[in-house]
Parts: sequence; structure tokens; C-alpha cells
Amino acid sequence: MLVKPHKILSRPVEDKDINRVYDEAKEIYKIFGKKIGMYNMFFAIAHQQTTKDDPLRFFIINPKTKIAEQLPEAIIINPEIIRHTNNTIDSEEGCLSFPTLPPNVVQRWNKCEVRFKVMLENKQISGWQTMNLSGMLAKVFQHEIDHLDAKYIYDFK
Repeated sequence: MLVKPHKILSRPVEDKDINRVYDEAKEIYKIFGKKIGMYNMFFAIAHQQTTKDDPLRFFIINPKTKIAEQLPEAIIINPEIIRHTNNTIDSEEGCLSFPTLPPNVVQRWNKCEVRFKVMLENKQISGWQTMNLSGMLAKVFQHEIDHLDAKYIYDFK
């Protein structure tokens, strides 16, 4: 279900996309728990990694990870970084878009503030939420937002 890396930007999710997000999220959930290349476990998957046909601006946090407990819901819609520290850290990251390549070291902000919506259980989209992130969750948001912007960890060498 994953597609080869591409440079097609994701577009914001709109109300008219709710059923599509719901249906395609169900398919993406099936990927969690499967081995992909050298990866037995992964934190999230961006919609942009699963289609070249009108990719939408959302990603799904793997509900089997500890970081999922820090979020109100697993389907993150229209995320954006609205503020960040000036401090960056080295982050060694792998990527499902390149399942046979070794991890790469990229620079990530140590802390960031993000704004996003979530898909609720009743197939509705929440209002805007903001969170201050640090640690692994901050890295995951930055990595997945890069995907939505058609950037990959190997672009940063």
C-alpha cells in the first residue's frame, strides 16, 4: 500500500474529504504491525506515503506506540508547526518510504508547538488543537509534516 517517494504536495483536508480520510485511514491502519523492509515497528504513516493521487494533509500515529497515549486521537489532520525553539538536535531516523536504506541523521527542533485537527470516532473533524511537543513526539510530527510537504530524510544530506 506504500508508494514510491514522490514530490506531490499534500493538500489540506476539507469537510468534503471526511469520508475519504475515514476510508483511507482504515486501509493505512492495516499497515501497522506489518514488517516493511527492515522495519518491524514504526511511529506513523503520512497519507502522502500511500498515494500519488491527490494526497491529503493527514497522518496516523501508530496506536501501538507509547506516543499515541499523548494525543487525543491517532488521525492527525492539517498539522502545522506554529512555533519552535532555535535549538536543534541530531535525530537518527528511518523511513518507510525507504525501507531498505539505513537511518539518516537529520536536524530536528528540540521543542515545537503544533496546531492540528483530529478525526473523531463519529467521523467528524475536531476544531483546532495546539500542543507543545518535545522528545519523540516532536520528532515524529516534524518527520510526518516533512512527508506532507514532500520532503524526505535523505533530502537533508
